[in-house]
Amino acid sequence: MGGVIDVSRPPGSLTFHTNAEFATVILAPSPNMEAAFANDRLQTFDAAVGMLVVNPSNVDRTLKWSTTKRNAAIAFGATAYSDLASSELEGASWELRPPKFGHIDLRALRLAKAMASEVSASTSNPLYLDALLTVFGIPSSETLFERQTALEGYRVPTAVGTNVEADSGVYE
Repeated sequence: MGGVIDVSRPPGSLTFHTNAEFATVILAPSPNMEAAFANDRLQTFDAAVGMLVVNPSNVDRTLKWSTTKRNAAIAFGATAYSDLASSELEGASWELRPPKFGHIDLRALRLAKAMASEVSASTSNPLYLDALLTVFGIPSSETLFERQTALEGYRVPTAVGTNVEADSGVYE
């Protein structure tokens, strides 16, 4: 299905090339973080606890942070997003549409904390971790995929930029 890493890094910077789609959920606040995808300009923002970042595959990423950065990185297998999108969108063509920097998802935070705790435990349960990954992935697909219609160049958004935890009071 996928995997989880509980990450803690001292202040610094990082540039890397992604080879798979993965989600990052911020577990501790990181003010004045800077980030960019591909050749985009660096954007500066306060990375609040619960911020969800979706990292597309085959894209260069640049990150800079001035305080200890703590997050959970959640990756799925190569076809997981395709399988989820096909299932959720009933076989329609789709495109991965990450939320903007600063998007808070309290549901993703709860699951990321549970996964980080599980991978940090002295004895972890692979079946439980796989279940958490599945629960994390399915509802997240509602906010991550954009349906492509038969009209060339025209796309109809499907819940992009909305928070699945609408009753939490956290909206984008």
